[in-house]
Amino acid sequence: YIYVTAAGWEAIQPSMALALQHGTPLEILTPERAAELLPLVGYAETTGIIFDPQSIRIRAADAIPALAATAQAAGVRFQFDTLVEEFIDSEEAISGVLTTRGTYKAPLVVVAAGAWSRPLLAQRAIALAAKPRVVARYTTNSLSGVNIKLPMLMFSDSGHRFFIREEDGGLLIGGADP
Repeated sequence: YIYVTAAGWEAIQPSMALALQHGTPLEILTPERAAELLPLVGYAETTGIIFDPQSIRIRAADAIPALAATAQAAGVRFQFDTLVEEFIDSEEAISGVLTTRGTYKAPLVVVAAGAWSRPLLAQRAIALAAKPRVVARYTTNSLSGVNIKLPMLMFSDSGHRFFIREEDGGLLIGGADP
């Protein structure tokens, strides 16, 4: 987690202390350690860098199909390429959906519309605890010095939650719309 502003670095201190209390082995990088882990980053341009050596990389493109296959093996039925036209209500909750392919009822309805979940549910005055965001990403061609060992770089105090990680020998660069 890279911070480039003093305000951002100061603001993260309570969360970092809490993470350490819960056993997350965070490391505040020195210039020497940063050069070892992040040779492509100009340390002098940062206010502070936090490294989580136990973090792992999970690509959504790999994780989502694996999760879907696990859910399907457990009996979940998916309906793809189907538009939801309206929700069906029971007294306590949404009990199904009316779609372009018919009506589906279930004891549990999962809305998985990504960044569009909040406005979809807002039509029904249902609050969504998560804050999904539209994220833009692009990738570069392969670049010298970039390899799979490059930790994901999160510019946490940028307004757009800017991030960079390795992808096929190049960089995947992205950010979220606040």
